[in-house]
Amino acid sequence: MKGYWLILGTAVTDPEAQAEYGRLWGPIAERYGARVIREPKALGLIEERSDTARLHVVESPDYASVKD
Repeated sequence: MKGYWLILGTAVTDPEAQAEYGRLWGPIAERYGARVIREPKALGLIEERSDTARLHVVESPDYASVKD
């Protein structure tokens, strides 16, 4: 069974730091077989923080890899 991780993000205030984070994320995602689902339009949040500006869904091949 696939595993999912929901990430609620605030607005990006430092694009260079965000780009570096994305660069560092690549090898980690590859190691665990994870992928970010871009623009999860069908997903609606019932509760969220007032500063939520971005939503990311990370899909992993199995639930165990999400738990670690």
